[in-house]
Amino acid sequence: MSVPKDQQDKRQFLEDLATQYKFYGDTRTAFLGRFAPENADKLNNQLVLTWTKDLDNKEQKLQDELRKIYPVLRENGYDIPETQRGRYKKGESPWEIVYEWLWEVEFPEWKQAQTEPEKPSEILKRCVLGLKGNYQEAQQKITEITQHLQTFLKDNSLSITVEEGSIIIIVESSQTDYDQIKKRLIGQEIAGFAVEYVIDEWQDVCRRMLKKQTQLSVNNLLKAQFNRNLIEEELFIDLALVQPKRDRNEQHQQNKNNDPDRGSQFYTQQEVEKRFAYSEFLQEVISQRKQKNIAIIGEPGAGKTTLLQKLAFWLLQETDDLVIWISLGELGEKPLGDYLQEKWLKDALMDTRDEIKADWEQKFKRGAVWLLLDGLDEMGDTARQSLKFQGWVTQAQLIISCRLNLWQANPSQLQDFKTYLTQPFQDEQIQQFIQRWFRNLSGEKPEGKLAESLWSALQTSGKERIKDLCRNPLRLTLLSSIWQDEKGNLPDTTAELYQSFVEYIYKWKKKEFPMKKAERDSLNAGLGELGKASLDCEEIRFRLTHRFVCKYLGEPDENSLFDSALKLGWLNEVGVAAENPRERVYAFYHATFQEYFAALAVADWDYFLPRNHVNFPVAGKEYRIFESQWKQIILLWLG
Repeated sequence: MSVPKDQQDKRQFLEDLATQYKFYGDTRTAFLGRFAPENADKLNNQLVLTWTKDLDNKEQKLQDELRKIYPVLRENGYDIPETQRGRYKKGESPWEIVYEWLWEVEFPEWKQAQTEPEKPSEILKRCVLGLKGNYQEAQQKITEITQHLQTFLKDNSLSITVEEGSIIIIVESSQTDYDQIKKRLIGQEIAGFAVEYVIDEWQDVCRRMLKKQTQLSVNNLLKAQFNRNLIEEELFIDLALVQPKRDRNEQHQQNKNNDPDRGSQFYTQQEVEKRFAYSEFLQEVISQRKQKNIAIIGEPGAGKTTLLQKLAFWLLQETDDLVIWISLGELGEKPLGDYLQEKWLKDALMDTRDEIKADWEQKFKRGAVWLLLDGLDEMGDTARQSLKFQGWVTQAQLIISCRLNLWQANPSQLQDFKTYLTQPFQDEQIQQFIQRWFRNLSGEKPEGKLAESLWSALQTSGKERIKDLCRNPLRLTLLSSIWQDEKGNLPDTTAELYQSFVEYIYKWKKKEFPMKKAERDSLNAGLGELGKASLDCEEIRFRLTHRFVCKYLGEPDENSLFDSALKLGWLNEVGVAAENPRERVYAFYHATFQEYFAALAVADWDYFLPRNHVNFPVAGKEYRIFESQWKQIILLWLG
């Protein structure tokens, strides 16, 4: 049944005003609900509105939001009396005065404006072309590319810029819109460069935010030393659709007569329903949109963050949707909807035209938004438990990443999500990774010989354990990066691998940042104490505030441990504190290094399990062996 045109106009009028006055989130809900014509005869306590949180006193919530709305309306010429206690006479309450003004004065003027012929737009329309080829060559041909586009599109108002580092052509025009450009240019060549994709201005906002947010600390160090970027590498992780394993007693009864070689399966905590190569996952799961909520789980270093970022760029290229990538550790206890409105949107649209800001909530309502939420395990316990997906946020497609052990401990937290487990590299994938890392396998260049020697070493009898460890993408990356320095010697354990990488970084930085052994030991010890303390503090477990770091590494002056950690890349500045935007926040190079340094600082097993425990808990002692965040530290400590 279609909605009458008059009702459509009234709804659109309120939507336009809400956008004009920058009412978002619950404030927008209050504005649209209180002043809707169908609610004219209803009291505040009779309105049924959907808030971003479940509330006991919904009438008070409405009053609070209206108090935010009235000052904005006053600034825009509305004659609204100040709110007062007690009952108002009929027709004299602030909301009734606003209602009358909206529908008797503003709406007729708005409707008249809709019937006026639209003037030719002088506003530049912007879109982004992704071209295939060499950036330097494109930079040299910028004039030729501009002339080619102007001629092809018959638009002399068109201008372009080439974004540094890749062939991203930003096209601006006052005549040709995005739909025309996309329709005519996909599959074409411009001055010898093939057009791979075309995205609109909203998607360009998302792309720019994504580029800022995806400066992985791992990538920063790897890019500086090896000119490698894991997001751009054509190396992909396979996934498996899983569900929590059934009751173990039931499983045991079914398997008691099975082949003994299958016995280890009894100890796994998930059942695989179907496996997907990365390309199959894109086509069968992401492209089909059959699953609105998706969770990607995996071991530390399994590539969850890189996978989410690859997905984000792929979605921007292959769909017309908005793609928003968020590190959940940055939320604190702020509701997701509030974070999007107050933080992400503000940062993203800082330098953007008002014309595209109005489309924000419409994109959500059309289901044309993907929210990629990284690191559920990096939230504190309280924040994680309070994380709810409700209100307008639920209209987006959700993909969330999480460490495997957290999901195993509490699968119900993601019960509304289809869960996909990252799969370890197979032998062929390990070999492909090594080949691409060293770029050449001809055997004639040094890079080819290094690749051959590493793959051969992993095939050696007795090295099955380290090979198995390196089915993890991060560990294989670390091993490849240090192989030349290892002179043919493979580490035997995960702890030895991390130790070798740490020593390699100190050697690599020696010229620009020389440190004596005692200084290195002191820094490692400080990082270890920082790591231990942060893992015990759920509020800042992986996002360390400036003051917290200073407690263990001193103030960041020229000769402090803090300064050394920043220069070496063990710590990186990643943002500001949610509760205090003036306080900087830091994170370890990778969470697994935070755990490695913490393991170094543990002197005795008593730290995990009190040695004098018999039948009762020991007063004043921590039982970290039972806390999920200490699992990896214990494994590293054991070697």
